[in-house]
Amino acid sequence: MNEERILKVADAIENHHFKTLGFNMESFIAEHSSDRSEHDCGTTACIAGWVHALQKGIKKTLMCKLADDIGEYAQKYLGLNDHQADRLFYEVNSNITDKEAVKVLRHLAETGVVDWQIVYDEREAA
Repeated sequence: MNEERILKVADAIENHHFKTLGFNMESFIAEHSSDRSEHDCGTTACIAGWVHALQKGIKKTLMCKLADDIGEYAQKYLGLNDHQADRLFYEVNSNITDKEAVKVLRHLAETGVVDWQIVYDEREAA
């Protein structure tokens, strides 16, 4: 697992590094999907999509062609095992916000565990 890269992705999402890219866990990269980052950019990406954007840039014309490879690419780039990648990219509620994703990424970098429950517990407590 590459803690430095995980934190780099967390920082990018948190700081809205790409002004034309929002956040949504429903798809790797998509146009006209609901932006959970409240930036209403028109194009959104999940965590794996943000990894791809950070490394390769955002090219809207290639988004559909790249979607199949983004999860695998992000897993390798972040140094995740199959279980961690599945939990981080696929086993999550699609209404996760960018702030919640950042919290889980920082927790992952610190502990090696993908724990979406910390987000759900905070929601229940609120």
